[in-house]
Amino acid sequence: MEAQDHPDLAGGLVPAAARAQLVPAGEQGRRHQVRQPLDRGKNIVTDGAFKLASWKHDASLTLVKNKKWRGAKHVKLSKIVLTIVTDATTALNSFQAGHSDVDSTGLNPADIASQKKHSYFHLWKALGTYYYGINVKNITNVNQRRAMAFGINRAQIIKYIAQLGQQPARGFTPAGIAGGPTILKNAYFPAKAQVSKAKTFLAKVSNPKKNIHLYINNSPGHINIATAVQAQWKEIGLNVSIKVMEWKQYLQFLGPPPNSDVDVYRLGWIYDYPDAQNGLVLWTCGSGNNNTNWCNHKFDSLVAKGSKTLNASKRYKIYQQAEDLISSSKGDVPLIPIYWYVYSNLIRPYVNGYTINPMDQTDYTKVSMK
Repeated sequence: MEAQDHPDLAGGLVPAAARAQLVPAGEQGRRHQVRQPLDRGKNIVTDGAFKLASWKHDASLTLVKNKKWRGAKHVKLSKIVLTIVTDATTALNSFQAGHSDVDSTGLNPADIASQKKHSYFHLWKALGTYYYGINVKNITNVNQRRAMAFGINRAQIIKYIAQLGQQPARGFTPAGIAGGPTILKNAYFPAKAQVSKAKTFLAKVSNPKKNIHLYINNSPGHINIATAVQAQWKEIGLNVSIKVMEWKQYLQFLGPPPNSDVDVYRLGWIYDYPDAQNGLVLWTCGSGNNNTNWCNHKFDSLVAKGSKTLNASKRYKIYQQAEDLISSSKGDVPLIPIYWYVYSNLIRPYVNGYTINPMDQTDYTKVSMK
């Protein structure tokens, strides 16, 4: 799932995002926020621990306890108000003012250092990748794409901008996923920029594209990272123009296929289930998430073969071959992984049992209020 995802209302698992109001049984209450549901709410049928009571589009969702659920007697919350807030500063201000119980919107880079000091700040392991996609119809030579991948200082971006202990991504598949070490065996993108090697790659290109249009959605963190990459790519002789757009317009602009003005774009992927197939399938030729114009039928065949292979060790080796076509020394480099995600959120001390699993889901049947 991309950076803004959908609650699984039927199963009681809701991806964390934004702020939330959690109401203990019999009490009025505080607030929390989350992502938009797949269904508009008009005809939704659920059989889980919570039911959708109301949905105000782009504003909030309200879930209420399903008293007919088989484990209802163990559910401590009577209501959850999920307020949709996309601006990190607004969400933080709301949390600090006591209007929300949990803030999972994320923090702007300027606020991370101060918030990390508080006991209500929490970090969680994640399965996800922050990456830059490349429009291969515009940047056609793989050596230029390799140069751009080696020109990025991932460690520096993590230390000074992301600041949460993310891991530099040497490949697209997260290292923490099942079979990660095998799948990433040949992935070779460096943690620190290798400028001389990047220049060597670029020197192999007879007519490199020197003026790069980098598209990102509007967020201080994305802007800061893009600005850093702009400076890093300038060291290898590329001039980068950063184009900032609002999320809805941005997704439309990316396609697929992407607008012809897009050379490079920013996105992230959070895994829906802990198997590498869920990420690799994004880059198949017909994928609705493949905004790169890259199409490699050998890659597609490997992903399909891996999906049908039940033996785990054999499946990981097949996925390794697929990952190699992206991020090894012989790969096509249709995208540039930057870091593997972690999750952060702010949780009031009276909220018990609130956790986020690596797929960015929270089981509200385990949550209670003091």
